[in-house]
Amino acid sequence: MVKDSNILNLLNGKFWSRMAYQIGKYDFSLDDIEHGILRANRPHPAKKDNHFSHGDSRIKYCVRKLDPRIHFALNCGAKGCPPIAFYTIDNLERGLQLACQAFCTNETQIFPDENKMVISRLLLWYGTDFVENPDEEIIDYVSSKFRPDDEIKHKFDQLKSSCPKIKVEFSDYNWELNIKI
Repeated sequence: MVKDSNILNLLNGKFWSRMAYQIGKYDFSLDDIEHGILRANRPHPAKKDNHFSHGDSRIKYCVRKLDPRIHFALNCGAKGCPPIAFYTIDNLERGLQLACQAFCTNETQIFPDENKMVISRLLLWYGTDFVENPDEEIIDYVSSKFRPDDEIKHKFDQLKSSCPKIKVEFSDYNWELNIKI
C-alpha cells in the first residue's frame, strides 16, 4: 500500500539528490544527471548556482549545448511528467522532436474569450532553457511546436490574429505518483 502518493515526499523530498548511480569512479544522483549532465550544468530551478561547482571533476561529462527538448523526455514518476519513451542513438533526434511536439500540443489550452493560453508549468520552471526571455518568447516557442494539423494550432492562430497580446498562465503540476497498484 502506498501511504503517500506525492512524489515530492519520497525520502523527505531528497529523492533526486540521494538516489544515485555509480558510473566508473563517480556517483551521479538523479539531480546530477538532470541538472548537471543533461542541462549543461545549469542551476536547479529552485537554486541560483550552477549544479556542479567549479572544480567538480564530473563537469567534463556535461553536454556542451543544452537541448531543451530533454524536458519532454525526462520522467520523474509524477503524473504531470511526459510519457516514457525508449530512445536509442538511431531514434533520438526524431524521438525528441516527437516528444516536444506531443507535449506542447497536448499540454496547452487556448481560451479565446479570455485571450489566454495555459501551458505546462515545466515551461515556467525551465523557461530559460527554451528561450532567452521567457516572458516574451515562450508563447512563440510553444506554438512553433504544435502539430500543424492539430486543432490547438488552428485555435492559436485564430487567437493570435485577433489578439496581439496573449496572456499566459501555467497549469498546476500534478506531483501525484503515476503508479497503478
